[in-house]
Amino acid sequence: MVSGISGLPVSDFSGTVGICHPDGYHYRRPCQRSCALDDLYGLQFQPSELAKMAVIIAVSFILSKKQDEYGANPKAFKYIMILTGLVFLLIAPENLSTAMLLFGVVCMMMFIGRVSSKKLFGMLGLMALVGIVAVEY
Repeated sequence: MVSGISGLPVSDFSGTVGICHPDGYHYRRPCQRSCALDDLYGLQFQPSELAKMAVIIAVSFILSKKQDEYGANPKAFKYIMILTGLVFLLIAPENLSTAMLLFGVVCMMMFIGRVSSKKLFGMLGLMALVGIVAVEY
């Protein structure tokens, strides 16, 4: 049993969150960020994990198909940014750290996939500027 202050949420390392009641019992319920598939082999997963895998597979597919002898086709950057931006906007409100890690992985994939450095550094500069403005205001 996990001890805690009466009425306050408590958590342990098993992935559950509960409420500690005055009678001393710890009532558990699944975390809000995970979809419980207890009916299906007792598995739990987070939907953002599926989105991350889909983005990484899609970005690798786009980079492999849009290559020429000079590097990645300029349209590849546009397709990748649209895809990553949409998934980033869906994941960020619930789990900003996961969304930022996904964005970093996609940037590294584009760097390795020979996307134009001018576009990459321009996009990173724009993101830094937006982040600074968001923090200031």
